[in-house]
Amino acid sequence: MRALGCRAPLSNLSSWYYPAQYLLPISRFDYMDSHFYVDHPAFLGKNWQFPSACIGDNPFRVGADVPAATWRRFLGKPFCITEWNWAAPGPFRSASGLAVGALAAKQGWSGLWRFAWSHDRAGIEAPGSLPMRYFDLHSDPVSLSSERATVMLFLRGDMAALPPESERAAEWDVASMLSGEMGAPRLGAPIPGVSPWKNRVGVRLGGASLSKSFVSPALSGDIAAATNGTFRVTTPRTCGGFAESGALECGALKFEIRPLNQSVANQSATVWASSLDSATLAASSRILVAHVTDARNTNALFDGDDARVWQKQGRTPVLVRRGRAAIELEVEGDAGDVPPSFAVFRLSPTGHRVAEVPCEILAGCNGPAPQAYPLFFRADTAYDPSCATIFYEIVRQQP
Repeated sequence: MRALGCRAPLSNLSSWYYPAQYLLPISRFDYMDSHFYVDHPAFLGKNWQFPSACIGDNPFRVGADVPAATWRRFLGKPFCITEWNWAAPGPFRSASGLAVGALAAKQGWSGLWRFAWSHDRAGIEAPGSLPMRYFDLHSDPVSLSSERATVMLFLRGDMAALPPESERAAEWDVASMLSGEMGAPRLGAPIPGVSPWKNRVGVRLGGASLSKSFVSPALSGDIAAATNGTFRVTTPRTCGGFAESGALECGALKFEIRPLNQSVANQSATVWASSLDSATLAASSRILVAHVTDARNTNALFDGDDARVWQKQGRTPVLVRRGRAAIELEVEGDAGDVPPSFAVFRLSPTGHRVAEVPCEILAGCNGPAPQAYPLFFRADTAYDPSCATIFYEIVRQQP
């Protein structure tokens, strides 16, 4: 390609097995390109036809909260993920944008492309006109909503990158690769005792002897999730988290998932808030809040509530799971520690204000000026039964 005059950065070998020997040609590429999926469908009959199965485990509970691609990065080169997704109907995909956006930002990756907006023309010309499928964002309100968190954390830069001195590398011996004595171990195993949430991680070529701990396919070590399967992100301008039930505190944001029916197994939700101006969340004049549950097609058929086997696709309209959450956001008082005034609006899927939602400012918190006040409101996906509510806009009123 260079001989033909191509000036674009070049890469290759972006997916599949990833034997360690891939590092040899990758060392000559301009950048490294990789792919990953969570809950990629496995087909139980014919390929790309129903029924299909997904693992459907909470990634924050089982110790796989970062993809294997995280550990394959060739350090010293730009790193892009040109395909990634948490496929539908995976029950934990509401957290995908928050988790991947935070990971990409912390690791200092160079680019992210979620696969895909639409597989056909109809989804481009009329988003949402087709039933939900495995990967298409236009027909899945859960994945599409989560994408906004990725934009805030990674593209806008709300989450800071880990410092260069935090870098930890698995070193692979070139001579062992070329001799064939090491076989073809698969890249992607974690470095024991190293967390991608605290260290920039990846691989390098070197002359040191190969350690067996670097070729094990097991997933272990530090993770960002708590043992109860929660995940949280805290930055000055974006805070949020995922929980299967109960309450979670994420910096300035607190929320509690309110179960509708104890017989429903999946009460999980992701809640996050982002400042829409240059101010911190507490000082912001406009804040976007998301309350994301789950979604399925009308008349879709599954083997159970956990949706591990998708038997029949179903049709439009796509239905959002009913969910409620009590949301509390710490906000700063106005000049002279005057209690602030806010309005909360529920938004349409296109971002237009639909109606005002009741909110209240609770008593101020003791502490250094400016004084902090908890702003409280209730989120409910069924405020309007004809169109699910996922997003809210919080607006500071002029004193």
